[in-house]
This record gives sequence, structure tokens and C-alpha cells, in this order.
Amino acid sequence: MKALLATILLLGSSTGAQAQVGGLVDADILHREAIDDPAAAVGEVDDGWFAFRYPAVEGTTTPCCWPGGWTGRWNSSMTAGCNLEGPHQSFGTASDAGIETTIMAYARVRDGAVTRLRVAGARCPMEAGGQSVTWIDETSTTETLDWLETLARQGDEDRVGQPALRALALHADPAATRRLVSLALEAGNDRSEEAVFWLGEARGQQGFEALASLLDELPVGELRRQVNIALGMNESPAARDLLASIAAADRDPDQRAEALFWLANAYPDSALQPILDAIREDRDPNVAGQAVFALSQLPEDVAGPSLLALARDSSLPREARRQALFWLAHEGDEESLAQLVELLVH
Repeated sequence: MKALLATILLLGSSTGAQAQVGGLVDADILHREAIDDPAAAVGEVDDGWFAFRYPAVEGTTTPCCWPGGWTGRWNSSMTAGCNLEGPHQSFGTASDAGIETTIMAYARVRDGAVTRLRVAGARCPMEAGGQSVTWIDETSTTETLDWLETLARQGDEDRVGQPALRALALHADPAATRRLVSLALEAGNDRSEEAVFWLGEARGQQGFEALASLLDELPVGELRRQVNIALGMNESPAARDLLASIAAADRDPDQRAEALFWLANAYPDSALQPILDAIREDRDPNVAGQAVFALSQLPEDVAGPSLLALARDSSLPREARRQALFWLAHEGDEESLAQLVELLVH
């Protein structure tokens, strides 16, 4: 593994020290060890930043900013790193960033309210530019989750609300999963779709179980279809099987159609047979059509021959064969295209 971007130093002294806590770089650290509620810290900080840490949910890879654009690499050349005040081009994780055990939250306070929230891994450098940052060390789990959920509901969408929801999803405590479910089920909540996404992206097996329950609890519609996307992001082994089950038998044809797309993109090695079954067996013509499109999303060496076989199959409806020809012309490999030309000529 590449060298860490920054060494984690845990500060044990009092106030005013130029030091690094978590990922903070070039910060004037002011300790407030008696504060364990982030909401209370908002009142403590008149105009400036405060920061704290909390345990990351299992399996989290280090989230960080990529100011030079997405590189896909986690290395020692400082291509990654955030800035408290400045913009960044990309935010996310790299496959070789390593597992993170600690998340850092950085909150900007102005006039008694949080106006910006930054969330990153403890190993992700966070440039403070010499600013004072109030550090509260050990926070209460319940009060931290309360505070993050409140910000997610009420905060400015880009600068506070969305980062707060991400911070909530990355918290190790199982109660974070329950709060995401609550947000997902709350009618009229602007964060519902994002909450469903984060259940799949960040919460592992807990998230999978929550998504399976949401399928039964949510009414047919756009929000319920977000479960397909979340299952495609989830790393639980059972997520693939549930997505295939949705594609085969869900009561909502739109849910079935979209499940086929995500099955092809998230699990291409096992998607071929469910897609072919939908083309041949689903009675809804839109689902069958979307299944042909999903087939075109599979790796070229699978998609090309499969589309060609569909185009040649006279037992299929004419529309399915027509769509197979269309996607073969757009996506097919050279050998399949050559056979397509021969088929059309003869």
C-alpha cells in the first residue's frame, strides 16, 4: 500500500498549539474537552470552525477531496487533500485508499448556525490555512447522530444537508441505519432518495436488510425504484440475488425494468440469464424492451453474441428482435457486426 498522505497525531495538550489532529494541517487547535455534543459546540464557536471525530462504519474506505481532478490513485504525492474554505473538484474514495476507521467532521459556524460541513477520513489532509479550529474530542453517539440528522433535514442542500447525510451514513453505530430508514420513509422529505442511496452505499449488511424491508414498506413509485440503485451499490452478497428477484417478479413493471439495468451494470457476471428470461417471459413489452437494452450493457464479448442470437430468433416478438438489431449496431463487437451484415444481406 502506498504511504499515507499524512501522519495522524492525537493532540494531548491544551490550547493554541500549531498541530495536526486527525487530518488537520496548519491549524491553530483550541481544545474543548468538556463538550461532547456537537450542537453545544455551535454555541461555543462564535465565528469559525470546530471539529470532532467518530468511528467509521465497517468497510469504509478513506473519503477525501481530489483537488487536481479524479486520479483513481491514493499516493504520497499529495494528489488528494481537502481545504476547509476552498472548493474542490472531486470528492470520493479510491480503491486503494485503504480501510478507514475514523471519520472527521469539520463544521463552519457563523451567527450561531452551521453554514458549511466538511466530512473526510482521518487520514485525508484538511488544510486549515492557519485558522483556529475548536477541537471537541469524544462526542456522545446519540447527540452526534441527533445533530447530523437535524442538519441533514434542515441544512443548506449542498454545503450542509448533503454532507450531513453522508456523515450520518458513515457513522459506525447501528442507530445510523435506523435513522436513514426513518428519513427514507418520511413522506415529502427532500432527503428520502439520498437516504435510500446511502443505505446501499455505506451500510453493508445492515443496509441490505433495510433495503429489503423498504421494498415491502414503500409504495410503488420513484422512491421505491431507488432501492434498485442502492442494491447495485451494496456489497452484501445477497444484494445481487434480491435485485435478480425484483427483475423477475416485482409487482411494478417499472421496478422490474430498472432492476435489469442495475443488475447488468453492478453484477455483469451473473446478469445474462435473468435478462434473457425477462426478454422471453415478461408480459410487459416495456420490460422486455428494457431487458434488451440491459443486455447491451454487458461486456462486449457477451453482449454482441447474445444480441445477435436474439436478432436471429424468429420465435421472439418482432419488436424485441428489432431492438436487438438496434443495440447490436451501436454496441456490438466487430465479429458480431460482421455476422449482422451477413444476416441483413441474406
